Amino acid sequence: MLDIIRRKQKSPIIRIIFWAIIFAFIGGAYLLYVDSDGRQSGTNRAALIINGAPVSMEAYQNTYQNLLSVYQQIYGQSFTPELERQLNLRRQAVLRLIEQQLLLAEAEKMKLEISNDELVAAIYAEPAFQMNGVYNKEIAERVIRKGYRMTPDQYKEIKKRELLILKVSEILTADVDVTDENVLTAFKNENDKVSLNFVQLLPQLFEGDVQLDEAELTAFFDANKEDFRLPEQVALRYIQFAPSRYEEKIQTPTLEDMETYYQRNLNQFEIQEQVRASHILVRVSESATEEQRQEKRALIDGYLTELNNGRDFAELARAVSDDTNNAPVGGDLGYIRRGTLPGDFEQTAFSLEPGQISSVVASPVGLHLIKVTERIEAGYKPLADETVAALVKEAIIREKGQALALEMATDAFKINQKTGDLAAAAEANNLGIKETGFFGPNDPIDGIGQSPELAAAAFNLSEGQLARPIETSAGIYLVTLKEKKPSRLPELGEVRPLAEQAYRAEKAVSLAKEKAEALLQKVQAGGSLSDAAAADKLTVENTGLFSASFGEFVPRLGTAPELADVAHQLTPEAPSADKVFFINGKQVVVELKERQDADMTQLTDAAKETMKQRLLREKQTTKLQETITLLQEAADLKIDPTLEDFINNEG
Repeated sequence: MLDIIRRKQKSPIIRIIFWAIIFAFIGGAYLLYVDSDGRQSGTNRAALIINGAPVSMEAYQNTYQNLLSVYQQIYGQSFTPELERQLNLRRQAVLRLIEQQLLLAEAEKMKLEISNDELVAAIYAEPAFQMNGVYNKEIAERVIRKGYRMTPDQYKEIKKRELLILKVSEILTADVDVTDENVLTAFKNENDKVSLNFVQLLPQLFEGDVQLDEAELTAFFDANKEDFRLPEQVALRYIQFAPSRYEEKIQTPTLEDMETYYQRNLNQFEIQEQVRASHILVRVSESATEEQRQEKRALIDGYLTELNNGRDFAELARAVSDDTNNAPVGGDLGYIRRGTLPGDFEQTAFSLEPGQISSVVASPVGLHLIKVTERIEAGYKPLADETVAALVKEAIIREKGQALALEMATDAFKINQKTGDLAAAAEANNLGIKETGFFGPNDPIDGIGQSPELAAAAFNLSEGQLARPIETSAGIYLVTLKEKKPSRLPELGEVRPLAEQAYRAEKAVSLAKEKAEALLQKVQAGGSLSDAAAADKLTVENTGLFSASFGEFVPRLGTAPELADVAHQLTPEAPSADKVFFINGKQVVVELKERQDADMTQLTDAAKETMKQRLLREKQTTKLQETITLLQEAADLKIDPTLEDFINNEG
């Protein structure tokens, strides 16, 4: 598994410094390694052992939750369990811990330390702790306790670790350099631009033109028979122990029952901490110059002065805020929950008391002033609440009904396990036997629907075997095998519609390519793509201008590495590519519409220096990642089996 982790680490990297900040500040995420005397902090169980140094399971849990919180803030409502699986957050959390521990170990080898002066300077420079650009102890403590949800001592310890990682990172990347040639190449990559005309031919539109040839269809089917393999199928006989059948036998829950359920399921009744906040936004473009940024800062500092002198916040927001969505209502954002807004904005908002106004807060869209008007403290709806009490009663009855149904099914299983006599189990429980039709491993089951638990058990049954009770949301099932069909290769007649569809789809791709190649020949013969397309009643589209810095992405066409390689080599003298491209299931013909060379007068000394610093950071990040990869390959890494299972089951 650790080999997999090492390989994953070579994918496009996320800046180490970014992760250090995440570990330090999101949600009270203080990392728990070993104490100086070798004892483990936090929980006694080690999630990882890195070169002999244990990392606690609590550290992993904190790190995983922090990553989850960060991505929830980035993606908002778009963050789904499926996206979480795609991002491999469980594995990422392990990688982040390994990276950080390896860097801290390197710092220890180098005998690096963070002096008290360095620590104090870093804390004083933290914008979230400042009022009008000056460190404010009261604000700092409020942000640490309420925003970061930790003690000042915990924060200082984390800050030391962060600074130590920054220091060792700087040393490990000190030999990185950026030449003038690097700057020139990068400038041209970002500013030499092309615009392409293109025609897309969708194979599906040619399926109607495919003439079905029986001999060709048979040959196609024989060559691809494995694609049409019929899966193993089973049919079941079953009885269902429905919880609702037993609920009338359950006594009204006692107060003690209700209190026990309530305490065990407190999370269902949680009231999340919320603040009602308003803001004033001064929007700052990503492409703004330093001078423009300073002008914007001066503007919002002026607004803050007006507010400090007694100007009404809502009135000022209506007059000057660049957030047109809520400026008309005095900048009111409504109630905010944790994990819904960018980190610094959210942390500042939650550190304020009702009536307080923040200092200037930066976000990806600009600069903000925030006022909190109301606060709802975190807590739980009381059991005394009538609605809560009713929900608890219903849940207990439902839970006990499920438990009783499971008990009855388990008794029936034990009595009839040896004989596999489902009929006897049904008669003893006054239940009717039902049967399913044949179904595959991923198919819905007749009369039951989609049930992975039932399907998994069904395909492991032998003839005459009674399966252990299977618990589902619809009740408890006792099942036995009625009949099984093994997986097999079909005859053409059994899957003819599917085979014909696949045959037409393959032929349509060829027809679309032939049409595209004919179109390309007309263009290469001296015609324009527009004229050739018009003759065939095809639509010409345009990418718009894009540079080589887009990488493999081509606007309006998507990821297209072959075309991306060719696009910037096209010239007005040779405007068409010499081939048809197959991109995202479509045949594509392209032609250069416009070429726009970089304006070298824009590469001023100031622009060169800005680009040089950016390239330097990028090269430093790459160098740091290469170093970490080497350290990982040489490291002795052990992972807790339970954690390994947790990671492997992410998908």
